[in-house]
Amino acid sequence: MAICLLLGYGWLAVAGAAWVATSRLDSLRDVALHALGLGFIFSMMLGHAPVILPALARVKELHFGWFFYIPVVLLHCVACCTAVPRTRCLQHAARVGAEGNALAIALFAMTMAGAALALACAELVRKFRCGCRTSPSSGSTGR
Repeated sequence: MAICLLLGYGWLAVAGAAWVATSRLDSLRDVALHALGLGFIFSMMLGHAPVILPALARVKELHFGWFFYIPVVLLHCVACCTAVPRTRCLQHAARVGAEGNALAIALFAMTMAGAALALACAELVRKFRCGCRTSPSSGSTGR
């Protein structure tokens, strides 16, 4: 979560600098908007959602791991593509950036769902194993 917040604040600084620079170069307006919208806002979304969504969905906890960083890395790499000033030769990069942003958000949703399912499956396995160990010949003396 902290990495998402730090990266988001970095994008906010880029957006602020680009917005100030729009008084000289109008082409930096897109950079400011993409840095704010994609870099800052979506970074904050990816950072806060693993805490907020389980509380809203009444999931006890999520199994966090390295796989939560994949959508974050993808989002920030693609945000770099979309935050460059638009020129004729970079129109392909803008399309790839848009598709990559959609992929990063979809991958994040799948990561959240997968983490919740992994926890649910682990609980089912734990309950099944506990049920198998309570047989009468398990050696318990009843004390």
